[in-house]
Amino acid sequence: MISKKAKLNETATVGHYVFIEDGVEIGAGTVIKNFVEIRNNVIIGDNCIIESHTIIDSGATIRNKTGIEPFSHVKGSIGPGIYGGVPLQERRWKGDYVKIINPTCFE
Repeated sequence: MISKKAKLNETATVGHYVFIEDGVEIGAGTVIKNFVEIRNNVIIGDNCIIESHTIIDSGATIRNKTGIEPFSHVKGSIGPGIYGGVPLQERRWKGDYVKIINPTCFE
């Protein structure tokens, strides 16, 4: 279910069984995989990947070019570049089953 009060860029992709609440903004080129819950007033930047079974709590900010691995729980603000398995250029890893609360991984 996607709230009518959410703003999704026309180039964003949303998978099946995704729950998006009021006040959510999703940027250009962002991919939201299946079974993701995005709570109120979340901002997700451009060219992000949110993998399946992830929960993003109210008020969180996901900066441009950020990836969230499956089964993660995000609170606060993260990015840019959390994604793969090893640090590569602007990327840092957060693996499966991760809970991210008020991180300090900004560049």
